[in-house]
Amino acid sequence: MSNGVDFRKMAVGLRELLTSAQPELSALREELADLGKYNDQLNSQCEAMQLRLTAAEQRNAELETALKFYADGDHLLLADPDEWDTCSGEPINWLHDAAGTASVEDGSIAKQALTKTTESGASE
Repeated sequence: MSNGVDFRKMAVGLRELLTSAQPELSALREELADLGKYNDQLNSQCEAMQLRLTAAEQRNAELETALKFYADGDHLLLADPDEWDTCSGEPINWLHDAAGTASVEDGSIAKQALTKTTESGASE
C-alpha cells in the first residue's frame, strides 16, 4: 500500500471491469464486421446502378440523335420539293408526292418529342 492506495484491490477492480466489458466489446466487434459487409454490399449495388445509369444515359443520347435526324428533316430526300405537298383530309405533317405514289411524315412528331424533352429540362 502506497499513500493509502491498495493497488491490489484497484487491479482486481480493473480486471473485473474489463472482464464485464468483454461481452459488449465482442458484440460491438461483430456489429462492426456486419456493418463492413453491409457497406461492401451497398458499394457493389451502387456501382451496378451507376453502370445501368451510364448505359441508360448513353441509350438516351443515341435515341435523341436518331430523333433529331427526323426532326431536322434529314430523312427527306425530295428531289423536287415542289412535287410534294399536304393532302386534303390528311394530317398536315404528312407530305404526298404529286403523282400520288408516296407519302412521308415531315419530322414534326420527332420535333415535338424533342421540344417536350427540352422543355422538361431532361435534355438539351
